[in-house]
Amino acid sequence: MSLTPVSWVTDVPASQQQVHKYINYSVPTRSITSSVTLTTRQVLDSAGYPILMGTGAGVTFPTAANMVAACRSPAVGNIVLGRIINNSGGGITFGASTGVTYSTGLAPMVNVVATNFIILFTNVTLTTEAYSVFVI
Repeated sequence: MSLTPVSWVTDVPASQQQVHKYINYSVPTRSITSSVTLTTRQVLDSAGYPILMGTGAGVTFPTAANMVAACRSPAVGNIVLGRIINNSGGGITFGASTGVTYSTGLAPMVNVVATNFIILFTNVTLTTEAYSVFVI
């Protein structure tokens, strides 16, 4: 039986896809080597397709307004799970973003192989959206 890559990963160049060694399908990675503001799609996809960070990269999560807009029927207390992998020995810093609060475990992420995170929506009201990011 042969499995083919699913169509929704076509935005990931072939050079950034890894083939799972036991199952015949492509797994996209999100490799970032410089400071960047993540897109909502990168964050929402990161549970299944981790964000790979390089040396000295800085990360800023999307604004709370953008995250709330990207979710179907968001509500206070809803969570989003994700994963960031530090694929270098250097540190990763987390930048400020409107409506976003980081837990102390995320800043800075130095010599950590990987971390799972939860985004917890604390306000979904238009113009005052907010969420917190926690390490789990």
